[in-house]
Amino acid sequence: MVARARGHQLSTFSSYEEFEKARIDPSVPIYVDLNLANDVCGIVIARNLLSSGYRKVFLSTGMEITSDLPRGISGVIGKEYPKITS
Repeated sequence: MVARARGHQLSTFSSYEEFEKARIDPSVPIYVDLNLANDVCGIVIARNLLSSGYRKVFLSTGMEITSDLPRGISGVIGKEYPKITS
């Protein structure tokens, strides 16, 4: 796994509820897939995260996003592991 090889800690969650229970620090970068299970849109989850105080929220997708993004989204990345500098 790329995260482990780079010395990064990576957590994944199968639902927003599972994420909330984990009590992740709001300063941690969060990467949300655009298309989630059960027809949940990642943009909806990103809005929830932003309204909950998270400020480093990225959308991850292999598709081009043609709709307007919520204010506060830090960026859109592909499916590859992000290049983290710190």
